[in-house]
Amino acid sequence: MTMKRDHAGRFVRADGMANVLTGLGDVFRDKAMGTRLLANADLTQNQIDALYHDDGLAAKIVDMPANDLTREGFELRDFDGDLQVVESELETLAALEHVSDLDRWGSAYGGALLGAALDDGLPAYEPLDRGRIQRVRGLFVLDRHCVTPVWSRGRNVGEPDGYMIVTDGPEAEAIQGRLIHASRVQKFCGGTPLSRLQRQLRMGWGVSVYKRVWERLRRILVAYGYGETILQDISVDVFTIAGLAEAMQRGQEEYVRKRLMAMQLGKDVLHGVALDAGTKERPAEGYVTQSRSVTGIRELIEMFVNALVSAVPIPRSELLGETTGGLNTGTNSGEKRTYNAFIKGRQTRYGTRWINWILELLFASKEGPTRGAVPPKWTIHWHSLLSPTEAEVADLEYKIAQTDEIRWRTGAASSDDIRYTRIELGSRGGIEERPEGDDPPDMPDEDAAIEAASAAAGAVSDPAAVAAAGSDVQASALNGAQMKEIRELASQIVMRQLPIEFGIEMLLIAAPGVVRSPADARRILESLRNFVPAAPVAAPQPDAPITEGA
Repeated sequence: MTMKRDHAGRFVRADGMANVLTGLGDVFRDKAMGTRLLANADLTQNQIDALYHDDGLAAKIVDMPANDLTREGFELRDFDGDLQVVESELETLAALEHVSDLDRWGSAYGGALLGAALDDGLPAYEPLDRGRIQRVRGLFVLDRHCVTPVWSRGRNVGEPDGYMIVTDGPEAEAIQGRLIHASRVQKFCGGTPLSRLQRQLRMGWGVSVYKRVWERLRRILVAYGYGETILQDISVDVFTIAGLAEAMQRGQEEYVRKRLMAMQLGKDVLHGVALDAGTKERPAEGYVTQSRSVTGIRELIEMFVNALVSAVPIPRSELLGETTGGLNTGTNSGEKRTYNAFIKGRQTRYGTRWINWILELLFASKEGPTRGAVPPKWTIHWHSLLSPTEAEVADLEYKIAQTDEIRWRTGAASSDDIRYTRIELGSRGGIEERPEGDDPPDMPDEDAAIEAASAAAGAVSDPAAVAAAGSDVQASALNGAQMKEIRELASQIVMRQLPIEFGIEMLLIAAPGVVRSPADARRILESLRNFVPAAPVAAPQPDAPITEGA
């Protein structure tokens, strides 16, 4: 063990691995010992602009997470007002597009602002008073280079109190000034955690996502450039000229140059080379083409690509445009699920906060969807980025039905709440209780519809009855699997293995195109109450064999 004193005079351990013979660990013989970790300078605005606008691979690193953040949208839950009006307001403001741009430019430049142009009777440099908002006129996004932070308590002390717009554009006109208070914007610094000192050195901004991947991205771009140069010079022409060395010594460089140019010109124009056949005293000229070896270049570039892929959360197949075996179950399914979890985390941490801020402004505005009455509760539920197959959907629906049956049997949920959640709300999540005073909707009790449903379920076997019901046979037709499920359901109800209430719910799920309401399902299943299945007829027994001694 080796002990040394540090700058404060304290003893510290300074031992390590070394090899006297090979030089491993020797600062004078081991090249690796000369490696030092240096902090790279932040990329300038021009460098970031060049990366984003001129290189597709670099643009994907920023664009894919920003686009996927809002690609499938969200659902507003636990809201008692008119959802269509709220959704219309959000579409008018292009809320999802602005949220995506905030993520995009905040990640690219290390900071961006999402602001709102409000009619509240106050200048934009005053703190926001939501009780005074009359109307939300629009949204805008500014990257960090379009604004300058402003502090009222001195420069760079805590979070800025406001921002000065330093570029010309419609944003200054929208807020009727260039100074906007911090309470009127949402700030995003790229999502890269920084220490307090680092944030203070950058005037409250973050760092670009390109900073961490720039060296790896640069190596790939350089490798591609060298690869192109190698391909251009992969074939080399070799000319053999008799007496070349003597001619150069005698100062006949011009003769040599002209001879080489003549050979190259003949090769390019005539696709052939004229050579001196030589004599007995002088050897003939020669020409041969030699090819360079490109062995190992592919593996070297692949190593640089793997280094870049490991530094970004985007799946390799998506980043490089590679083809895989399948969408959700292919060779990249694990990468995609990890990436989707990454996007889900960004939605929860950033996207929900930004959408809630926009909704709070809309709800507080007097001309908004709620006329200034802010709802006590609402929930943002982001839609999944995965696209399930038909088989996966069918399996999920089957498992949900099994779970609902267990809930109903154990008394954890009523049949009415299950119908309200699955049929009326169309939700696959937890069971929601029907609001008090909200009666279940009923379709008109039309005899024709009932007869058509009964015919499809097997209760009426005459095809003429279905035609007389006035329904479209093609639309109300059931496949063999559905017919089998309905027969098994009827058999279990007759045998008292299932209650009619549960059968109503299952019939609505099994034949939604035919059984259109709980009343229709009840009418069909009530006809089975007094039905008594016939006793099975015993099969005749063969005569017993005659044995000796009988």
